Amino acid sequence: MFAAVTCSSSVAEADSFSWSGPIPLDTIGSGGKSLSRVACPSGGQCTAIDFLGQEVTFNPTSPGSPTPVTLDVGNYFSGVACASTSQCTAVDVDGQEVTFDPTAPGNPSAHLVDDGYRPSSVACPSSSQCTAVDNGGREVTFDPASPGSPTAAAIDGANHLADIACPSASQCTAVDHAGQEVTFDPASPGSPTPAAVDAGKALIAVDCPSTSQCTAVDSARQEVTFNPISPGSPSAVAIDSTGGLSANNLADIACPSATQCTAVDDGGREVTFNPAAPGSPTPSAVNGPYSLAGVACPSAGQCTAVGGFGREVTFDPAAAGSPTPSTVDGSHTLVGVACPSATQCTAVSQNGGQEVTFNPTAPGSPTPVTVDSFDGLNDVSCPSTSQCTAVDGTGREVTFNPKSPGNPTPVAIDTYPSWHVLASVACPSTSQCTAVDIDGRELTFNPTAAGSPTPTAVDPGGYLVGVACPTTSQCTTVDRSGLEVTFDPTAPGSPTPAPVDNTGNVTGLACPTTRQCTVVDNLGNVATFNPGAPGSPAPVAVDGGHVLYRGACPTTNQCTSGDDSGREVTFNPRAPGGASPETITGANFLLAIGCSSATRCVAVDAAGKGFDGRRADRSRPTIKITTPVRGARYTRGEKVEADYSCFDPDGALDVASCRGPVPNGDSIDTATVGRHTFTVHASDWSGNRRTRTVHYTVERKHHRKRRRRSHPGLWHAPPGWSAGRTSR
Repeated sequence: MFAAVTCSSSVAEADSFSWSGPIPLDTIGSGGKSLSRVACPSGGQCTAIDFLGQEVTFNPTSPGSPTPVTLDVGNYFSGVACASTSQCTAVDVDGQEVTFDPTAPGNPSAHLVDDGYRPSSVACPSSSQCTAVDNGGREVTFDPASPGSPTAAAIDGANHLADIACPSASQCTAVDHAGQEVTFDPASPGSPTPAAVDAGKALIAVDCPSTSQCTAVDSARQEVTFNPISPGSPSAVAIDSTGGLSANNLADIACPSATQCTAVDDGGREVTFNPAAPGSPTPSAVNGPYSLAGVACPSAGQCTAVGGFGREVTFDPAAAGSPTPSTVDGSHTLVGVACPSATQCTAVSQNGGQEVTFNPTAPGSPTPVTVDSFDGLNDVSCPSTSQCTAVDGTGREVTFNPKSPGNPTPVAIDTYPSWHVLASVACPSTSQCTAVDIDGRELTFNPTAAGSPTPTAVDPGGYLVGVACPTTSQCTTVDRSGLEVTFDPTAPGSPTPAPVDNTGNVTGLACPTTRQCTVVDNLGNVATFNPGAPGSPAPVAVDGGHVLYRGACPTTNQCTSGDDSGREVTFNPRAPGGASPETITGANFLLAIGCSSATRCVAVDAAGKGFDGRRADRSRPTIKITTPVRGARYTRGEKVEADYSCFDPDGALDVASCRGPVPNGDSIDTATVGRHTFTVHASDWSGNRRTRTVHYTVERKHHRKRRRRSHPGLWHAPPGWSAGRTSR
């Protein structure tokens, strides 16, 4: 992230930083907020993040009173990187990333369809209609493609509705924990009357193969079949009563036809029966000792059940036998499944907000995709193979294409196989970021279209604390125990960690180039190494007895870090000895320092305060003009593109202005003949300036002179001859 410019001067010989007084950046409310990270893509703009999901963007030279903006409600932001002044990416401890324009961040949100209640189930009879039921006896019907703000309707008093089935777009049947069913038209639910079909029992799940037949299962391991239009007083029948005191609870049911239903229980068993004459069916163990939570049957000859430890099992309900379960979602508990066809099923997890789509006849090892980063998913319905809708426990629905699910914003990028804490992020370009977590994994993604990238273990078991990517093809990360690992984020493979600091717990990392990185630790030591060949660098104490936090290295011969006493220490990473910590008045725990150049840094502390630091800047920018070439000759009208650039010894980001007669890459003036001047002006953020001029010439187009040709057989008079004269 930091630009590198080699400089011959030593930090020890340079002027110390002069720090401003405390700048209130994030102090609204009682006390200050803990600003945890800061990034400065230019000398005039910095963005800091806090522990409450807020960002605050400010001009360090004239901060004023910036207003923090909430991006990720209530979540703890743990890292931020700004690839440009118009794009920053932050990560939080729940595995989510949020990409925003710091000049106009807005506020991302998911679709809220049942505010204040917890939807328990959803059914979608078509791709444009879904109905969810919740724990408050309400239903809410919406178009998943454009949910808007639908109005929930009370259909069952205050009873907890557990499940819903919609055999048509105009008829849905829900069951509750009081043994009642309620049938209604979701387009105009009105005030339907619940009917007791299983008095005294909690109904768990329901399915309706037609508008005139539904079958539900209850908490007493019974099934009850009824006509939802005229339920009467049906009799419940025990279908899963084996097992004595260890009898299992029925969890879900699917009825592919009016004469066949299959239920699953939390003991890994399925039981198939004819709802018209259930008799005493015999349960079959299809998932060993592991619980089953959901089942779907796309046909009478095939059912797929899902449950604990992310396993699915597909079987023929007429002859279940001993099918072999397949793990399709790591260690998540799958709670719902829908199979729109015999070759495609989609399951959702309650503890990860993920969906996983697989072919039940050959599941392989599919990759779970996070589609709801706010809460666990409770149910899913798929009216077609290209559309599924799930509901979660916070009143939200999420609609996605299971073949290409994408991900809502904020985007969860690291939730497989469980929630992970993202510790750091680096973005070498506007289309590539790499984050690391405390479980030794990296994941690289496009922040403008993050999707759900697959994490790669680059330091198995390591508690990664920082990452730096000087280019899009090289990143270096470090773990708390002092191991570094360098990898290509586009193809990380299995790199080998190498020890670089065996004295303390590493707390930060910065890499100004692909050949130099520096780590800091909790004992005040620093260690600098070449990530291509780290060797065994010897840590050097620059702030003995103090915890150094994440700092910045704007050049290869200068790094600045803050400590736990409100002090900053600036040192030459190639020769760190002799560095002297300096107290920043009014600061306490300096959790992060960001530097846009070797002469301009910003520090943020745990009380929501910022500090602008400056050192004397005596270096002027340099200018390189490649085109036009000095003394070159061009033809009038010739297209010649300008090629020039500006640099600064204090870092590339210290160049405040670099201007020529035309923007770099545009055509220079070749419209007029004669001598031309091409001048470039450069300045840095401290006002140091430099000018460079080259001259070139524009000529007319060259034309070849034609030779006068004589005509054969013609006599040409000699010079001086005139008509009328004769020679003698």
